[in-house]
Amino acid sequence: MKKDSYAFLIFYSSRSGIYIRRVEISKNKIKRSVACSAFGLFVLIVIGFINPGFNKVFSQIEVGKSLIDPAFAESHISISQEQFEWGERQLNSGGPVMTRNSESVQSDKDEEIDGELREIVSKLEPEYVPNLWPREDKINNEFGFRSNPFGGRTYEFHEGIDISGERGDSVVAAGGGRVIKAGWQGGYGNLIEIDHGGGLTTRYGHLMKIEVKVGEFVSKGQQIGLVGSTGRSTGPHLHFELRLNDRAINPRKLLPPEIEILPNRE
Repeated sequence: MKKDSYAFLIFYSSRSGIYIRRVEISKNKIKRSVACSAFGLFVLIVIGFINPGFNKVFSQIEVGKSLIDPAFAESHISISQEQFEWGERQLNSGGPVMTRNSESVQSDKDEEIDGELREIVSKLEPEYVPNLWPREDKINNEFGFRSNPFGGRTYEFHEGIDISGERGDSVVAAGGGRVIKAGWQGGYGNLIEIDHGGGLTTRYGHLMKIEVKVGEFVSKGQQIGLVGSTGRSTGPHLHFELRLNDRAINPRKLLPPEIEILPNRE
């Protein structure tokens, strides 16, 4: 970072994700912005004197310290930048990144979740426990925060695991259960969701083809669809999620450690 500039780390969240951006702003730009704001304030005051009817509108505008105090102005630059970057980000984003507020994100070390899982699994028939890999292939992306796969310096929360594959490769059910979703769903593209009981569900996204219907009961290991690249996807792969009471948790909490972890590819 240059000595004549300030750096800001901006954190912002929404229903579509959590993002982190680093912004550098030079001192000269800040000074020019403050000078322009002060000039604008002066013009508004002059207009107020010339046209008394304008005073009523002018009195509703919060000016003063935010326009003439450099320290205050600097503290608010990150807010303006956040709003700009958010608008820009929306034009190029989508997909199953974040569907709830950040407080409900479940950590891998969350003992409460682990306890819930143990209790639920102990009550389910083995056939319905979603502990089978839906594909035997390489891992492209893990559960958790990752850099935006579509470029830029933003970060987002990835609610599942991306498993490599070619278009048309088989996708099987991680556990037995009832199909509760089978169709197009936003960034997931073609999506299948299976209810395994006890609040546990699994999602299979970006499919090229769906081979089951809503209401159908499937068995563990049954082929349910084919790998594709539909929705928010940079290439063919399977997006696999494990959810507890509609909260995304790391699928590895139930899956056996059978697949080698590779660096992100998609």
